[in-house]
Amino acid sequence: MVTNTLHTVVQASMRNNTSEINTCCVCKPDVKCGWLKNLPFPSQSAQRHQRRQSLLIKDFNGYMSVCQRAGWEPKKGCSLVGHVIAFHAAIKSHLRNVPVNTIIKFEDVFLNKGNGYDPKSGVFTAPEDGVYNFEWTFISTRKSKVYVEAVVDGARKASTCVNDQQSYHVSTSGHLLYELKKGNKVWIRTFYVKAAYMHADKYTYFSGYKISYF
Repeated sequence: MVTNTLHTVVQASMRNNTSEINTCCVCKPDVKCGWLKNLPFPSQSAQRHQRRQSLLIKDFNGYMSVCQRAGWEPKKGCSLVGHVIAFHAAIKSHLRNVPVNTIIKFEDVFLNKGNGYDPKSGVFTAPEDGVYNFEWTFISTRKSKVYVEAVVDGARKASTCVNDQQSYHVSTSGHLLYELKKGNKVWIRTFYVKAAYMHADKYTYFSGYKISYF
């Protein structure tokens, strides 16, 4: 845990760098601020100084958190839109008898902030580290068997299915909450048996977004 002494150092440094903090910690949380790189620690070697700064930021869980825990609040009206990572896409046409291990391509894209989702491949690539939420839904018809799974870099992480359904139409949804590193890939694919039928018209879709930024 961060010591009280380190916490006091952060507070003192912030009080002396108000304008930079207002810009960096409120509007630009992705910028690594100079005031954190030059905290007035007691005399120590450069290597030890760097290590303590790294531990400080790690313990505080990111630059924005450092600001907030040291008494600063986000400026009212300050936008973080530039940091949104989110997508939503649906299949364009009905799918029938889809082979096992086929990646579903959701080609009708409604939202793709951060450009992480590729409709040509059906694969989402994490633009940056963080915790991400993914959801998918498909509609099938009577007597259908449909098994789909959420895959992260080739490994199944969540599954949904409908097997020999009796209702004319059934909507089935899945959900995955997962921590990704930049470059990790996520997709939805069929498994176990051929997917008999998935209805288009915006009933079958895939969406995701990043829920942590620091």
